[in-house]
Amino acid sequence: MRLSASCIAWDAADDEAAAAILRAAGIAHVDLVPSRIAADPLAQPAAGLAAVRDAWLRRGLEPLAMQG
Repeated sequence: MRLSASCIAWDAADDEAAAAILRAAGIAHVDLVPSRIAADPLAQPAAGLAAVRDAWLRRGLEPLAMQG
């Protein structure tokens, strides 16, 4: 089973701490929230979106879905 947690549950300033808690709980995925990426996430260049994905991968969590 693939479990994920939505980053809508905490403030962006707490991303690092939340990632550590999720990893410790055995959760390997995170759901991203478009409004936390940019005011208009669809207008963002692919490189900017890839940077968001890569930041979560560095925290040890793989983005699984988007919600908002």
